[in-house]
Amino acid sequence: MLALILTAAVQAAASADADPLALARKGMQQCYAPNLSAKTCQSLAGYVFEADGTIINTAEVLIASSPVVTLKTAEPVIVKSGAVCGQLSDFHDAEVFVGGKTADPAVSAKVREQLLAAMAPILGKEICTYYLQGNGAMSASATLDGQPAPAMTTTVLWIAPTDGYSVRP
Repeated sequence: MLALILTAAVQAAASADADPLALARKGMQQCYAPNLSAKTCQSLAGYVFEADGTIINTAEVLIASSPVVTLKTAEPVIVKSGAVCGQLSDFHDAEVFVGGKTADPAVSAKVREQLLAAMAPILGKEICTYYLQGNGAMSASATLDGQPAPAMTTTVLWIAPTDGYSVRP
């Protein structure tokens, strides 16, 4: 679960393109660890391209399966050396959902507290995600402060928002 959250926080785009966010600029989203038959993702990422050049990575990440708990974040990222890079925040502005509905403030605070405890060692460190195309699938691999983070490697699928995918187990 930690690897998915970390990867979702800095998700990006196609590896072979000079701009790894080329498909995101066309409105596509990234489905991490997709289940094609169920149309589900462990996390779903999109990007907002601000007029001033700022790029915001929006992500919805599966936190728990039963009940289904998801977290929605919005973090700034940059494109650097063919990767999308950013840092995790303190989750203060993250939205927590239980069963598809906004969680009450006490539940949200507890989820944020648990995530902060689990991720304390990597807060403030640069996470860069690289995308590699191969064998008909795209994979995402990451570095943490410039060091490989193999636990964060996963399969990624570009999807249109209208394709019907959702974040679920």
